[in-house]
Amino acid sequence: MVSIDNINLCKLEFCANYIYDEHFHDEYEINYVNLGRCIMTAEDKNVALRQGECIIIPPSYRHSFMVDGMQKCQITQFGFKLLEVNEKLDCLILFKSKQPYFKITNCTDVLENMNNLYTYSNYSSYAEYNKLLLYKENPRLCLGFEKAYSYEYK
Repeated sequence: MVSIDNINLCKLEFCANYIYDEHFHDEYEINYVNLGRCIMTAEDKNVALRQGECIIIPPSYRHSFMVDGMQKCQITQFGFKLLEVNEKLDCLILFKSKQPYFKITNCTDVLENMNNLYTYSNYSSYAEYNKLLLYKENPRLCLGFEKAYSYEYK
């Protein structure tokens, strides 16, 4: 079983040249670029992102964000706490690593699965949420990462 908590999903739009100051928190953060380009800085490393790419920032790593270029940037941001992992899912190695970020290309499946996880997290019955989220969607989110094939850390 994989257990997660504090699930948060939002779609954000930023104007050209927008800068979000450096910060850190105790949740994982996945940012998927829907439109435009941006640069995430994680522990002093700049990571350029464009439409269709995403980045995973693990808990407690310093990171900031700025919109690249002269056009706006739209992202879907998914945050969560990973509480417990009692099964072997190859993609979870991304969440156990001590690296300050993972950039993933071609991750359209990940966006759909983030939306599904958020939807299920809003169920009124915790038992129903647990059943749908922990047993069905976490493997699907992992499949999204595995299908992306290419992730980088430099």
